Amino acid sequence: MKYSLAVAALLVSSAVAAPTTKLNAKQRLAQRNKNAARSEYYNESWSGAVLTGAVYTGVSASFSIPKPQVGTTGETSASDFTASTWVGIDGYNCNNLWQAGVDATIEKSTGEISYYAWYEWYPAATQVIDLGTLTAEDVISVNITTSGLNQGTVVMKNKSTGKSYTKTVSSANTLCGVSAEWIMEDLSVDSSTIGLANYGSVVFSDAVATTASKTVTPSGAVILDIETSSNTVLTKSSVTDKSVTIAYV
Repeated sequence: MKYSLAVAALLVSSAVAAPTTKLNAKQRLAQRNKNAARSEYYNESWSGAVLTGAVYTGVSASFSIPKPQVGTTGETSASDFTASTWVGIDGYNCNNLWQAGVDATIEKSTGEISYYAWYEWYPAATQVIDLGTLTAEDVISVNITTSGLNQGTVVMKNKSTGKSYTKTVSSANTLCGVSAEWIMEDLSVDSSTIGLANYGSVVFSDAVATTASKTVTPSGAVILDIETSSNTVLTKSSVTDKSVTIAYV
């Protein structure tokens, strides 16, 4: 289980929300189909695209921050609804996970919307990325890389404001490097489920991953979509050369 981090002193704007607690990678994908020959399957947490079959040293993309709305399917009784947009290395066939992205949350009772950027080297706690005030439709570029399997660098930039952030992180939690992913996640927080926000559609553009010898695109990646325990499908994902599109359905 990922643990919450007290970050109130780090928050620079009321438009940035504190990090949430998320399921670990193994729990997120506990429901996934075990048939490795399939190129598309459903699970309860991740939607998007996952590359496997190599040792990955980096993953990057750009996306527009979605404006979250209260979800109309799935956990509709939840008090908060979040769309978590991120890129990562591992967490698919390896328990440790190096990831960075942006969460967009709407509180059902008030309609208040908040955003925050973050990185995490699971199982260490989520850390806030200071990009100043974030708003819907801001264009974010994110690039995470590794230097060996115990050190990584995140570079995130808000292309709409010009504000950027770079951080190098070391961890005793060794990566495997066996997957690279572009994900919209349905979060679970503090052992209870938060609803998946209606985010419309998110496109990861300029989506590439790197190995020691080459750059690869999402074409041919495993496709993931979210299906609830009651068999309601919440997302529809697709890939092209250098893009991943994930739609709320």
